[in-house]
Amino acid sequence: MATPRPKTTLKELEDTQEYLTSKGFDKADLPAAKKYLKAVEEHGLRRPRPVFAAASLVLGNLKKAKISTQDRYAAMEQLAIAALDLNDPDTAKAQVAQLRVAFPKSFRVGKLEGMCLEQAGEWDAALAKYSELLEKMPSDQRLMKRKACVYKAQGKLTDAINELTVYLDTFMGDWQAWEELALLYTECAMYQQAVFCWEEVLAAQPQMHYHHRRIAEVYYTMGGEDHLRAARKYYSAAVDMSNANDVR
Repeated sequence: MATPRPKTTLKELEDTQEYLTSKGFDKADLPAAKKYLKAVEEHGLRRPRPVFAAASLVLGNLKKAKISTQDRYAAMEQLAIAALDLNDPDTAKAQVAQLRVAFPKSFRVGKLEGMCLEQAGEWDAALAKYSELLEKMPSDQRLMKRKACVYKAQGKLTDAINELTVYLDTFMGDWQAWEELALLYTECAMYQQAVFCWEEVLAAQPQMHYHHRRIAEVYYTMGGEDHLRAARKYYSAAVDMSNANDVR
């Protein structure tokens, strides 16, 4: 099923965030906070500090905010994830506990519980949680990527690579996963594999100049006349696409 197109533009989101951080939060502007949370959710972004502030404002003023039950649960989830990003496990656990009461069999809440375990450094427990959930829903994209994140956090890069490779066998169109896999291969000095991944990223996002720069950097690191020639080609493309603003 196709992902619904966001009802707001990224510019609207950025303008709302700028307004909230400059004076909207001080004024306790609930409509703006609700609009911002909805926009962040629609675009699938992670903005820990403003999301934490907006969700806290809305959830702390439920009667005035006049939000639906569904939007309240969405705000709780956003607050939990933002709290984890900001190293506030107590707030995250409190939100997740309430969501678990409301949704005792939810896979989505299970993923949040796994993320709490990750934040606490309980890697084995987090992996066990994700594996348990994947047995019931083996094609869940978020859970599969979370396992790769756990391995990466532990420094088990080979395991992280294997998880992402399995994931991409099914979800080949996820360019962000290809990007992460390229970075992992580069860190492991597996440059030819990294180039392959960057080519997949470029096929999906050809207009992004920094992707051209990154594949150029890999070719440059590989050395040799042919690789250096390829690096120069991609560096030139990166400069052209950035209007010569990419000084790297």
